[in-house]
Amino acid sequence: MAPVSASANPAQVIERCDRKFDIGAEGVTFVLLGGEGGDYTLRIFTFDSLELVY
Repeated sequence: MAPVSASANPAQVIERCDRKFDIGAEGVTFVLLGGEGGDYTLRIFTFDSLELVY
């Protein structure tokens, strides 16, 4: 199984959140170096690969 990067595609997120075959999570959160003057940036995906925007 390939590692998931911060540029994960929907299929990778769904694969990682599968409760029968992998980590079994409600979602995946990436903490990245900040942009636009911030210290860090978060990318949050739900178990069905939707990216949360806030």
